[in-house]
Amino acid sequence: MSNFLVGTNLADVQLDKFNGDTSTVAFTLSVSSSTFSALVRISGVVQTPTIDFNISGTTLTFTSAPPTGTDNIVVTYTKATQIGVPNDASVSASKLASNAVTTDKILDANITTDKIADNAISLSKMASGTDGNIISYDASGNPVAVATGTNGQVLTSAGAGAQPAFETLPTAGFTLGTVTSISSGSQVIVASSIPSGVKFIVLSWDNFSLNSTGTAEVRIGDSGGIETSGYDSNHEEAAFQSSHSTTGYRILTSSIAADDMNGQMILSLVDSSTNLWTATHQWRGNIGGGNIGWGAGIKALSGELTQIMMMGTNTFDGSGIANINYM
Repeated sequence: MSNFLVGTNLADVQLDKFNGDTSTVAFTLSVSSSTFSALVRISGVVQTPTIDFNISGTTLTFTSAPPTGTDNIVVTYTKATQIGVPNDASVSASKLASNAVTTDKILDANITTDKIADNAISLSKMASGTDGNIISYDASGNPVAVATGTNGQVLTSAGAGAQPAFETLPTAGFTLGTVTSISSGSQVIVASSIPSGVKFIVLSWDNFSLNSTGTAEVRIGDSGGIETSGYDSNHEEAAFQSSHSTTGYRILTSSIAADDMNGQMILSLVDSSTNLWTATHQWRGNIGGGNIGWGAGIKALSGELTQIMMMGTNTFDGSGIANINYM
């Protein structure tokens, strides 16, 4: 006896009877069923599923036509059951087999941050990139790659609304200018193209002298030219009295002809908003026991300092030279 009814609700069991006529092989069941959901007997002899008969829907088909008889074909079967759609929130995790949910069952847009545990994405799961690139964000908040810099560059912030970039650090220390001759004439531009952003300058000279007694000054200027007013400077010498000047940084009160002097002036930016520069200087002469001079002054330029002049009331002589160091 078949055990096809084990575990079946008897309310779902159907019973159909048919008359055989030795020619008919197909019979119509009352309700749909399937081959292995039925017990079929012909004249009391149980038939073998798939060998003696098959059921598709409501059609029972025999391999050979049953013999003639009244109700000699008896079919006991269960109805085909349709599996309905589960109610919302009714399928628990325990009802799903392990590894049953595959990638193709999940829509790309359905993977949200809530579905990813903290610290769950390892380096091996990140997309490949360019060696040395750094992940940042653009002004719209979207991730971007900061291009790899060159050896020695540093990552520099560009402020809010812009992504950082690798940049070369400014050269540290002083930059030495070009040696300038101050051996003739009465005015010499020692430096004419001091770059923007300079805040500290050392002006040095050697063998500086005038061909006769007179005064000397250092003047500064911007892109508009050397400025000849607005200075407030004082100069003092051991061999002569002090003097004041508004036309330049006074560095010489009364020279001795051909007195070769060596010294320096330090120029320092006080306020970049007004281009205010202070100056201090000192020097030593070589005639008359070695005169010495010193002094200080202040001057606000119209623009950024770009040039420096040395000038005298008389003509330069000797083999004087001057140069600047700046930073």
